[in-house]
Amino acid sequence: MEQFEEEIQKFPADFLARLYIAYLKLENKQPAEGIKLAQEAVQRNPRFPMGHYILGRLLLDNGDTDQSIGELREACSLLPDEPKFYFALSRAYARAQRKEEAERARQTFLRLNQQAEQVRGGGLGVDETASASDSPPQ
Repeated sequence: MEQFEEEIQKFPADFLARLYIAYLKLENKQPAEGIKLAQEAVQRNPRFPMGHYILGRLLLDNGDTDQSIGELREACSLLPDEPKFYFALSRAYARAQRKEEAERARQTFLRLNQQAEQVRGGGLGVDETASASDSPPQ
């Protein structure tokens, strides 16, 4: 992580270093620590869908469901064929008790994931998009 913090010091406009540290905070279950970095990354490059996805996941894990939904929807609009974006969006909608929207996002995830499996011969399994406890809502 120090390497990426040095990158930020050397190149203050570098959004990828911020985003990578934010992702590490997400993986280490420290969402509050990663939100500011992800927000800075999104501000520096608002057209990069992974920035919105990581920010949305951090916000969701930090309990800010409404903002999370906004970021995840933006990620989906920027890269509409990415299954994991819809998986995360379905979780956010489910947490917000928006069952119909959660089901639509879940169905989109399943369809896109099936297409990815056919194209790549593997696709993204649930364990690759989130922890085992984060299965998509039924």
